[in-house]
Amino acid sequence: MTVMSWLRLTISLWLIRKTAKAAGWLLLVLLALALWPLTVVTAAGYRAASMRGWPPARLYRAAAASLLVTAGWVAAAAVRPQVWRAAALVLPRTWAHSWHHLAALTIVRVFLLAAPAAIPAGLALAGGLWSWRNYAISAGIGGRMASAPVTFDARQWRRQARAAQGRTAAPGTVPLLARGGRIPVGGTIRAVACKWRPVLTVPASACGRHMVIIGATGAGKTNLMMRLWAGWFTAALDAHYAGTGDRPLLVVLDCKGGRDARRKADRTRRLLYGAGARRVAIWPDEARLSLWDLPPRDLAVLLYQMVETGEGNAAYYADLLYAVTVLAVTAPGGPPWSAASFLERLDPAWLQGAWGDGTHPGEASRVRSAARHIGDIQLRYATLLGRLGPALDGPGTLDDADAWYFILGAPRGAVHSCGDGRAPPPGRRSGLVKLEAA
Repeated sequence: MTVMSWLRLTISLWLIRKTAKAAGWLLLVLLALALWPLTVVTAAGYRAASMRGWPPARLYRAAAASLLVTAGWVAAAAVRPQVWRAAALVLPRTWAHSWHHLAALTIVRVFLLAAPAAIPAGLALAGGLWSWRNYAISAGIGGRMASAPVTFDARQWRRQARAAQGRTAAPGTVPLLARGGRIPVGGTIRAVACKWRPVLTVPASACGRHMVIIGATGAGKTNLMMRLWAGWFTAALDAHYAGTGDRPLLVVLDCKGGRDARRKADRTRRLLYGAGARRVAIWPDEARLSLWDLPPRDLAVLLYQMVETGEGNAAYYADLLYAVTVLAVTAPGGPPWSAASFLERLDPAWLQGAWGDGTHPGEASRVRSAARHIGDIQLRYATLLGRLGPALDGPGTLDDADAWYFILGAPRGAVHSCGDGRAPPPGRRSGLVKLEAA
């Protein structure tokens, strides 16, 4: 074989391949033009899925739902003599008449006539094409450059995030509580290894477990927490009215404080009022609680937890602090009734007089052993209780409101306990304690 014959063969094979490819594209174009109602629906569905970041399953579900219209259309066309023959000829007759309508420029009428068949078929075809596009890009067989998968994924993420924001902002799309006692959180951006749904929901029972919300400043952590609080309260209140649960009690501990704490408290109150709360108390601005109404042993533990004791070598001081606190709270004659009463008891002479009656030798011995440290302990508690102010001296109990918003922010250096996440015991209430930190 000469060089010229080899070149002619190569060029001929190239022309044959290009001609076959061009013929295939031409046939596809002619078919798309011939089935133009189907082409319009397919293009619209594919474009919508691409711009909104939909998964292919959403197009398939839309196609399945539109089959109801197709079934109704066929049934309506078949209600005439020769039922089965008419039902079988509905689609061919519509298609045969469409070309005459096109000549008369009645495009809208043609599309309406073909819509019952074109819409489900077009959406299903768009779902298949969109699924292939995603597979081709992820598998590396689509796109012109090696970076095509990364570029495609980043573009789809932006579009999915924009679509999710739109769904969240749409009125009625994300209510406080959905069916089945689930709390709508917001629009779904992307689902991985699970079924995609337009709105992400969590069961209200999940709020009874420990949760951590992590995000940058301005990412919406506070808004998400408020939505979870209101959703849980709505679900618990519905259960109470249905006779399957106690009346809810929501306790929010805002350990961050700061300038916007009051604004967040007011937003939370307005949201909970909309959810059905009778009263939302904001501590310490508008309501007070009596810390001293707790049982003596619980009161001693709580007072001990309110003071930072440190770790390591400080364990000795922690034991000493707890022992003196228990002695002051459980002294004969009853527990203290106010902060001033408690501070008065943190005195070696007072404790020795309370326990030195001869009937409590063990407690009296512990008072003598800790006598030289009691003054330091009193100073710690005086500083802490002074910064807290009179808001824990009552009057008031947690049962006075359906929800409490505690603002624990204080001057620099203040030490506060944010609790251990346990719901308060008094009364029959379905309790939820949530903590907001920095």
